[in-house]
Amino acid sequence: MNTKNKALAGLIGHGIQGSLSPMIHETEAKENGLELIYRIVDFAAPERDASFLQNMLLAAESLDFSGVNITHPYKEDAFKLVDVLSEDAKKIGSINTIIFKNGKRFGDNTDWFGFSENFKSGISNAEIDIVAQIGTGGAGLAVAYAMLKMGTNEIHLFDTQKDKANTLAKNLQSMFPDRKIIVSDDVENALQNAKGIINATPIGMEGIPGT
Repeated sequence: MNTKNKALAGLIGHGIQGSLSPMIHETEAKENGLELIYRIVDFAAPERDASFLQNMLLAAESLDFSGVNITHPYKEDAFKLVDVLSEDAKKIGSINTIIFKNGKRFGDNTDWFGFSENFKSGISNAEIDIVAQIGTGGAGLAVAYAMLKMGTNEIHLFDTQKDKANTLAKNLQSMFPDRKIIVSDDVENALQNAKGIINATPIGMEGIPGT
């Protein structure tokens, strides 16, 4: 539906039936004179895994989608399935946006910018010199990148999958060689000297209440 002032888009993720994205994006589009149809594509209904993502993107292209947003837990998988990456996406290693244009897939990561802008407008006085971040998945990649761009000097990372935390730390250290990027063995150590904590895990999402 790539006709003038009309567009078809969607959100791909797992367990996202409760997402407010359709209402948010369709309302904003209408206010800007665009007729947008925004669909939820939930891999939990029926159950599918990341291996189905390529088929879903092919289907979206064939149905003339303008693009799709990608959410938990497929941001890193989607990163591997596009033709062109933005500079920020290349640095972060995950994407949340795919645009279909001229037969190619363009991948971008707007998570880091959205996080930093909301952070600055909502809690601009918060101390960010030393922070702890729990979770180093798709969203965590972008959030850690955003914190360092905003001026954090020391970030302590913890993830139950320590190899993911180590990989993120290595990548961040290469981009910000003058900062301290530390992988912690447990949450208690991560929090020891932190001025604030960032939850970059899916805990809190619908169906993932935590304990």
